[in-house]
Amino acid sequence: MPRGLLEIPDPALVLKIYEMHKGDGISPAVLEEAKMFLRTETESGALAPQLGIGFAIVSEDMVNAGRWGVAIDGVMYPYVLMNALYQYPEGGPFAGAKPLDISDVGAFCAFELAIVAHESEEWRKYLMMADAGTEAVIEDAKRRYLQSFYEGGV
Repeated sequence: MPRGLLEIPDPALVLKIYEMHKGDGISPAVLEEAKMFLRTETESGALAPQLGIGFAIVSEDMVNAGRWGVAIDGVMYPYVLMNALYQYPEGGPFAGAKPLDISDVGAFCAFELAIVAHESEEWRKYLMMADAGTEAVIEDAKRRYLQSFYEGGV
């Protein structure tokens, strides 16, 4: 379920926020706490903004933050999705959140993959437009990406 944008000015990062849950959903307070956690992690340098654009999925006990782009040996690969996975006590608080190593627990669960597929397709469209465009075309492609949210079930 889409929950809007989280814009972090320094370092610059815009995340499309999704809520993924069973049952009644995640409380607005926990969702706000998740956003503050992502902001703090980014501002402290623990969560690298990569290209400064991506998405985050907040579930009952985890936050998965995907950011587009990775630099390897000084070369930027904008089509690579880097994700950071955090576990927190179910229902909060985020003070107990801890990073998880995706090589141990996996990058995404089966239910997150519908969101990831949508985001990947929209990012591919962005890259195709940005690759052949002027600055105005690139800004339009970025706006389109940030306005496009997955709306289906997971």
